[in-house]
Amino acid sequence: MKPLKGVFQFLSIGLLAAGCAGPAVQAGRGAATIRILNERQLTQDGQFIFFPVSWSPDGIKLAASRQTGKFVEASEGMYPITEIWILNADGSSGHAVAEGHLPNWSGDGTMLAFSHFVFKNNQAKHLQLQTIDLSNQKINTLEEDNTGYQQFDWLASGHRGMLVQGQGIIAVDGDGSNPRPLTIEDALKKTVGLPISGDVFFKPAPNGRWMALGKNQNLWLLDLAANPVDVKVQLSSNLEGSAGGSIWSPAGHYLAFSEFDGSLHIVKPDTSDGGHTVRLPSEGGKPHWLSWSSDEQSLMFALDGNLYVVNADGSGLRQLTTSGQYDFPVWSPSGTQVAFEKFDHNVWVLDIDNRRPGTDNRGTK
Repeated sequence: MKPLKGVFQFLSIGLLAAGCAGPAVQAGRGAATIRILNERQLTQDGQFIFFPVSWSPDGIKLAASRQTGKFVEASEGMYPITEIWILNADGSSGHAVAEGHLPNWSGDGTMLAFSHFVFKNNQAKHLQLQTIDLSNQKINTLEEDNTGYQQFDWLASGHRGMLVQGQGIIAVDGDGSNPRPLTIEDALKKTVGLPISGDVFFKPAPNGRWMALGKNQNLWLLDLAANPVDVKVQLSSNLEGSAGGSIWSPAGHYLAFSEFDGSLHIVKPDTSDGGHTVRLPSEGGKPHWLSWSSDEQSLMFALDGNLYVVNADGSGLRQLTTSGQYDFPVWSPSGTQVAFEKFDHNVWVLDIDNRRPGTDNRGTK
């Protein structure tokens, strides 16, 4: 395993202090002209919880978690019954498709993955990891246990993803078929240990080449194309939470995560020296709920109730909002909309202009 220092090049720029009065006006080199055009409220009843939401690959719909108003009293406490709702991004309508929370759309838009609480005799709480085929409403249960820990991550295209199962991680179709164990046992032993437990986080790159693997405050990068798979580098031992908000860019060229000291890191692993990290020290709050633009050139995040954006190379840091009411931003696939919550348990959408010189409004040449 290579140490972090000496492998990554560090670039330091000042992150806006928490609670600053207004937006930053200076843009860095190659910065997109990200400008808020309009703000729309999609829901009105304040029943949407368990943010963030998930965009459909075509950018037309969103999947979100909505309370039904009913609760189950179990030995662990009161639990709200939630449903998976599909909302039209234009605000025209919405409908429930299944009980559950935290939906996540498959790369081809045909399925949703989500979690679902199951209560047996109102005593023991079990958590099911499920998917639903939106063409026929068939629900598949991929995993169920009482540890409160399941994780399933879709890959970029189709309806295949990765799932923790038994002693390792498997690649599997969204309906649970065609499982293929990943041969990463040695890498797991060197990092998080076996068996995998509830304090372990994994995040495969959408292209399937890399995997971010976290435990406690530690984060490692695995090269899944290596034979045998091994740990390329330890990225952090100071994560903000077990995952550090780790998120891959849409094509898997960048990984972003945050640390306890308020810094935000952007790693580009596919380089001869192991990649580079852009470090953004914060003087106040901690950046969280990171979201990449579809062209992988901009990273948005929330900080102290406002939205910020920075270029993938660490330049162009700007504050987009000032009211202190914004959280859980998620960029649409087109790059022209951002879904978020406004501390009111409703789903909102910003229409934005994110054009770069020489590109159209989707950020492509």
